[in-house]
Amino acid sequence: MMKWILIFFLFIILTILTQIGGLILLLTILIGRILFQHRLSKYPAFKTTILFLVLYLVFTFLIVPPIAQLFGRSPLPVFKNSTLKPASFCSYLFNRHYVKNELSAALEVIGNEFHYQYPEYHVLYLDANFPFFDGFPLLPHLSHNDGKKVDMAFYYLVKDKPLVNDVPTLTGYGYFINPQKGEFNQTEKCISSGNWQYDFTGSLVFQDQNKYQLDEPKTKYLLELIAKNPKIGKVFLEPHLKNRLGFAEANKIRFQGCHSVRHDDHIHIQL
Repeated sequence: MMKWILIFFLFIILTILTQIGGLILLLTILIGRILFQHRLSKYPAFKTTILFLVLYLVFTFLIVPPIAQLFGRSPLPVFKNSTLKPASFCSYLFNRHYVKNELSAALEVIGNEFHYQYPEYHVLYLDANFPFFDGFPLLPHLSHNDGKKVDMAFYYLVKDKPLVNDVPTLTGYGYFINPQKGEFNQTEKCISSGNWQYDFTGSLVFQDQNKYQLDEPKTKYLLELIAKNPKIGKVFLEPHLKNRLGFAEANKIRFQGCHSVRHDDHIHIQL
């Protein structure tokens, strides 16, 4: 009984994290029963784990992408030569880098324009969407469930030197660019109104919050490219950064609401 309870919880966790992981787990158990159930088989648990990893990688990189096209979604570039790059392996390894073809085309334009201005740099994406089914939640995000959303990374300085094509944290989330003296503090307002989850992502990051600074010229230029692209409908950014970077009058760039999480560690864009 305990074995099946464990399998059930693994199925739920893998499905939440990767969408396909739970199904791969069941397929692994089925194949493993055929291959490894013989009494003379040594190390069945180890062999089953290796089988799961092999199947998961095969599905992730070879089988899922063409099937996702049937749902109108395509994976953002991972290994191929492109001006778009994942900021973290978590996005593509967990199948969280799929978008509608229309958004993919818009991002390619934005990436090419940015790379032309800053040839050493790529546009770094974070979480986008899962490959299949509108309405399937991409936790902990509230709206990344239809292929129309993607998060983009900021550009940073460390010890006043550019951090080239990298981010301060493992996932790209959680390193906040806090309000400066005199700037409006949306986080304090949201938390004081009972929205405890607003800065939740910061609790997952064990980083010195003073080590990195925002590379304002590059981040501002990326926002300019995003805002002027006609395919992009909304951009979510924390109010103090919107004002600091000079977008106070930009209607497309807006506050996401206290029900979400703070957006001074990434840029959320959507069709």
